[in-house]
Amino acid sequence: MIVRSFVTFGVQILLIKQVNPEFAALIISLFLFINSAGTIVGGFLNEAIT
Repeated sequence: MIVRSFVTFGVQILLIKQVNPEFAALIISLFLFINSAGTIVGGFLNEAIT
C-alpha cells in the first residue's frame, strides 16, 4: 500500500516538502528501477536455490 502511494503521489509529496522537481523525478525513477532490479535478482536467486 505504501509503495503504491509513493509511486502515485511521491512527486506531489516531495514538492510539498520543497524538493526540486528534477530531484523528485530522479528519486521516483531510481525507486522504480531498484524495485524492478530487486525482483529480477530475487527471481534468479530463487531459481539458484531450488
